Amino acid sequence: MYKTIYEAAITPAIKHNLFRPMTPGSDDTLIAGQTHSRKSGSGTIRIELEPPDQHLVCFKGALMALGGKLFTHPDRFSLERNLVDGCVYTYRS
Repeated sequence: MYKTIYEAAITPAIKHNLFRPMTPGSDDTLIAGQTHSRKSGSGTIRIELEPPDQHLVCFKGALMALGGKLFTHPDRFSLERNLVDGCVYTYRS
C-alpha cells in the first residue's frame, strides 16, 4: 500500500515541486516548493510553483531518500542529495 502511494506521488513531485535556485556559484542544488493547480476558462490546467516559505520543506529530501531506499530507487539518490544540499544552502544564506 505505501509503495503504491509513494510511486503515485513521487513522479509528479519531482516534476512539479522541485526547482534549481539561482546561486552565485551555480551550485547543483534543488529546492522544493509548493504547487497550486488552476483551471483556466478554456479548461486547461496550469500548475504554478510557489517557492518555499517554511523550514519544513527541508524534510522532503530525507523523506524522498528514505522512500527511494525502501522501495529500491537508487537512481534518485543524487536528486535527493541535491535537495538536501538546497536546504543547507537556504539556511546558510
